[in-house]
Amino acid sequence: MAWIEPYTRTYAVNVMDLDCTGRMKMPAVLDYMQCIAEEHADAIGVGRRDTLRHGYVWLVGRTHVKMERLPHLDHSFPLTTWPGDH
Repeated sequence: MAWIEPYTRTYAVNVMDLDCTGRMKMPAVLDYMQCIAEEHADAIGVGRRDTLRHGYVWLVGRTHVKMERLPHLDHSFPLTTWPGDH
């Protein structure tokens, strides 16, 4: 596979993403990770619409999460995704 550049996007925390302590819930973090993976796949031409018409589907085979702290409301946070070994 040819090298494909990492894809980074910054997201703002939504009030619906928070737990009772005011920090972002981990399932919400994983939802954002799914969103950026879909955006990146679409951007490089291997998104759901592109692959299904050929009878293929992509999936996330491995996830690495590194967080120093969970974001709070009105904070933003960057996410980066990339295909292949990294």
